[in-house]
Amino acid sequence: MPTPCPFTASVEDPAIFVFDYVPNAWDYLIREKGEQFFRIVRDAHPDVPVLFLEDPHFAHYEWDSKIKEEVDKKNAAQRELFEKLKKQGEKKIYYLKSDGMVGEDAEGFVENIHFTDLGMMRYADWISPYLRKYLKK
Repeated sequence: MPTPCPFTASVEDPAIFVFDYVPNAWDYLIREKGEQFFRIVRDAHPDVPVLFLEDPHFAHYEWDSKIKEEVDKKNAAQRELFEKLKKQGEKKIYYLKSDGMVGEDAEGFVENIHFTDLGMMRYADWISPYLRKYLKK
């Protein structure tokens, strides 16, 4: 997870923030810095929805126990952060599990990790209904 910076919070008139940093974070960083990052964004934009996403289940998730453990730890940390914020009374925050994000075959990934064009198309198709739903609220 990148060091929390004011750049994200400086976006003028955002419609929604999508916290899709989990693939490039570690579980301990989400626990250490996730709330700080959220607070920077929330303080600047108290009424803007925030959508928390999980790490996708990569092509090798099911058969590579090390990757599965890493992804599961990061997703658990993201979920814990979200639940903590909800318990603190935060409104307009939403959470999406990564199930079905890019399909069940390996065609959505290159190198088992990065999205292919097909993977990006599937990702866009997957997230679009949620973005429309949360933007209306």
